[in-house]
Amino acid sequence: MEREDAAPASVRPATSGRAPWMVLAASLLLTCAAAALTAMGARSHDNERFENAVQSAGDRIRARLEVYLTALRGAAALFASQDSVAPEAFRRYVDRLDLQRHYPGIQGVGWTVRLRADTSGGAAEAYEIRFLEPLDRRNRAAIGYDMYSDSTRRAAMARARDTGMPAMSGRVRLVQEIFGPEQAGFLLYVPVYEGSRTPPTLATRRARLRGFVYAPFRADDLFAGIFGTEAEPRVSFAVHDGARADSASLLHASPIEPGHRASFEHVESLETAGRRWTVRYASVRGFEEGGREPLVAMIFLAGLVVSTWLFLLARAQSRARSAAEEANRAKSAFLATMSHELRTPLNAIAGYVDLLDMELPGPLNVRQRAYLDRIQRAQHHLLGVINDVLSFAKLEAGHVALQRSDVPVPVVIAEAEALIATQAATAGVRFRDDGGPPVSVRADPEKLRQILINLFTNAVKFTNAGGSVMVRWRAEGAQVAIEVEDTGIGIPPDRLPHIFEPFVQVDADLTRIRQGSGLGLAISAELAHRMGGTLDVRSAVGAGSTFTLSLPAADPRRS
Repeated sequence: MEREDAAPASVRPATSGRAPWMVLAASLLLTCAAAALTAMGARSHDNERFENAVQSAGDRIRARLEVYLTALRGAAALFASQDSVAPEAFRRYVDRLDLQRHYPGIQGVGWTVRLRADTSGGAAEAYEIRFLEPLDRRNRAAIGYDMYSDSTRRAAMARARDTGMPAMSGRVRLVQEIFGPEQAGFLLYVPVYEGSRTPPTLATRRARLRGFVYAPFRADDLFAGIFGTEAEPRVSFAVHDGARADSASLLHASPIEPGHRASFEHVESLETAGRRWTVRYASVRGFEEGGREPLVAMIFLAGLVVSTWLFLLARAQSRARSAAEEANRAKSAFLATMSHELRTPLNAIAGYVDLLDMELPGPLNVRQRAYLDRIQRAQHHLLGVINDVLSFAKLEAGHVALQRSDVPVPVVIAEAEALIATQAATAGVRFRDDGGPPVSVRADPEKLRQILINLFTNAVKFTNAGGSVMVRWRAEGAQVAIEVEDTGIGIPPDRLPHIFEPFVQVDADLTRIRQGSGLGLAISAELAHRMGGTLDVRSAVGAGSTFTLSLPAADPRRS
């Protein structure tokens, strides 16, 4: 019996001695797995954030350059409509543009007149700068300069002259660089011909050219005007003239943070007025600190702490039974809490990763279909938010084109109702069409349908089960009013004045249940305004809301 008792006694210490190391190995393995999965998700998330930041920065540069081209086209129309423009008249025109307020970063707007013509398009031509406003100390130095004497300027001017389109020059040293730190520069040209139209042939364009309305830019000042108000830039960038990214072609570079090495980089081409720029983007320290990658280190460090603690608890258990029992109770309580907090995200990550990783062909089983439905619902919601944000960005940038026509109100309302019928039925909300006269409005049918869907969806979303949503319309002189009335929760008085502002929700507490981007009503109000109409609301808490969309009535003489 002693031999039988001795054997287990000799085994227990060895087993107990290995147990802490086994616990440590297992917990470290779980820590590494959790950190790796988090790193994969964090990298993907932060990369999407960086791509969005790059897209936003590129859009801002393109939009600002297009604004400058619009201002130059307006000035070109002034010269095209008159045989001669007096200096004072041009000065008043530029003063009304209010360049510093509406066009920050532009050095000025000028007029360079053709002195000598060469219909072959050669270098024998000459162009003198006659006007350049505002006529400050820098711009005064450029008056009288022959732009065609410089090869870089000449190439852009010849391109504008021969094509009849705006043209951007390559990197130049501006004549205005007479004091202070020198900056790289470039110019935008818009050709002006005799007569009100661009001549149809190359020969006539060369023969009838009068000169160019143009704008000089100091590159650093330009980008300060575009991005200078950003307290915390999301990306840094370097802009190079042409397809090569070297020091000789550099137009502008954001300040470089000492010792920072960017985690994300991107290179893209940006073309304006026939000239290509190469833009190199890089993430800044503030962008990366606001990302999810630091969470990986936190999880790993937390895992090390937990692993070390478990190791010490297990080792203490092997040394003394009484101390081990107390430690085991503490460990059990700790693990009960931590397992609840960690198991849910880890199981979710593992489950979705397994589903995506197996890539098995054939039909889905019930559980796979349930997981897929969850993914699809989340994707649909996220897609809706992104679409709202893009729609609102396009509206702000003025990139939404309207295609107006006579739209029958009963038809477009029926189409919008059909699209939200399932949503209303699922929510237990009754949808009632109270009708109205057979009238039409002058509007963009797609944009009108978008407004109605936003109003219907919003009404259903904020109406509890058993409630109702009613739509009616009526003619009011030259306008047609469409009313969407619900029996929902209503809008608090303090929120009512802000309901059409972007990212405003009726009640922040409701966003947990009634999700949304807060852009639907802002987009609808802006679309209504752009179609010559209005969007108003009346509401009381607990008594529902009534949104009234007013649009111009169709002219019966067109029918």
